[in-house]
Amino acid sequence: MGQSSDDLKPDQRSFTRVPTKNFVAYEVPDDNPGFYRLGLTKSLSKGGLSFEIDHSFPPGKLLRFQFNLEDELIEAHGVVLYSLERIPGSFDVGIKFMDIPEHDAESLEAWFRRHGGTSSPAA
Repeated sequence: MGQSSDDLKPDQRSFTRVPTKNFVAYEVPDDNPGFYRLGLTKSLSKGGLSFEIDHSFPPGKLLRFQFNLEDELIEAHGVVLYSLERIPGSFDVGIKFMDIPEHDAESLEAWFRRHGGTSSPAA
């Protein structure tokens, strides 16, 4: 099955993760542009996020997604790093951010300052 970034020791991760529970809307631009599905975020870092959905994606699949952080709607593109079936029909998907508009990146940075995420890699 492979190892998810959630299974890594903190010193192996690039960024500190903050647990979150927010809806995330995502689309696969190459397969079905304009068709969004919903998932639920599990954790968020400055490098990406993990969320739970009812199917898997192969590593390398590009996604476009939107999620709320308090009053802000964050939009980004990312690449799937892993999909792991935790229980039958429920997959944890790890995404690495690839492209975030500057305003959304600033909002994300401010959210991390308020919620304990650090800019530097986890130690």
